[in-house]
Amino acid sequence: MNDIKAAAASLVKPEHLTWVVIGDRKKIEAGVRELKIGNVKILDAMERRS
Repeated sequence: MNDIKAAAASLVKPEHLTWVVIGDRKKIEAGVRELKIGNVKILDAMERRS
């Protein structure tokens, strides 16, 4: 088990992760911001992207 934890610690760098959170913005945005895990960028699935 220690080998697995050591391998994960050497490979997974939380500061380089990108979180994708999907849900009802009105219900979850405040809670996500309270986590202070980084910048929050809102993408609208219905908005056309070029």
